[in-house]
Amino acid sequence: MATKTIECSFRKLSLIKEREVEASDSRTISLEKIINDFVKEKKDVRVPLGKEKEIILTESTKTEEGNFFLKFEVLKYGEGHSIKDKNTRNLKGEITPDDYIEKFQCIFLKKIDEDTYNFIFQRDKIGFGSLFLYNELWAYITDAKRNNKILDIYSLKTTKYLSKSFLERFKNIEEVSTVKLENVYECPEFRFNNIGETKAEFLIVTKTTTTIKPIKRRYGKIKEGELLNYIKEKEEENPDLKIRISGRSNKNKTESFINDNFELQEKIKVEVDSLKKILYNDMKKKMEVCIKNLEIIGIEEE
Repeated sequence: MATKTIECSFRKLSLIKEREVEASDSRTISLEKIINDFVKEKKDVRVPLGKEKEIILTESTKTEEGNFFLKFEVLKYGEGHSIKDKNTRNLKGEITPDDYIEKFQCIFLKKIDEDTYNFIFQRDKIGFGSLFLYNELWAYITDAKRNNKILDIYSLKTTKYLSKSFLERFKNIEEVSTVKLENVYECPEFRFNNIGETKAEFLIVTKTTTTIKPIKRRYGKIKEGELLNYIKEKEEENPDLKIRISGRSNKNKTESFINDNFELQEKIKVEVDSLKKILYNDMKKKMEVCIKNLEIIGIEEE
């Protein structure tokens, strides 16, 4: 059977109770129930997803363990295209601005407890990211609060998982050669404390890419953990930030990193039919296996 490689990302979703709730209160609720009710309400409903784009929840499955598999159809339209045969290059038809190419995107949510789920979602440039699911669920919670259906004591939190093996390598860096920051909107500060007797000053040059390099030497010493904290801080300030780091480890080994490698991601091979269409029953099975493996190899972002 032929397969197609699908890229996936991994997150944790938690419903936070701000204070203890009386179990007898009829307005208490769990994340499991919120997802369950959300799925029922949103099934086959068009939801805007940017310009000339919508998304529809077309299929949902809930297991006895409380896990959910959700399949969304992504509708992207707005441009006309001619369809041609690849061999003859003859015109076979047209897609008008009112038509769209059939495309789906999936999420698998694995229950940890009634208020906590790990989930894995299929990455796609024209589809949605994890923020879409968060925003939709939070809008649902906010509406339920407004209508006094649930107590106003909840907040929703999403957490990334990071690669344990990648972070272990990164922690070993104690000397920086270059730090390049792309997609920054102002000149960043670089406040690393120096180690030892030799002072390591850094020169910052801002053009299209901001480059930070030690002055008058190839490497500049830094304290353990400072570089990682700096990256996390800058990622919060600039969500599209890409940082390229070159340095040397405590074992005198040259290391090079890009900050988006921190996030735990996985590629899975999913079976396809003769027209190379994904078989979504296989997608569901592969996602379930993958999320169990990722729970073992990932570390929750602090």
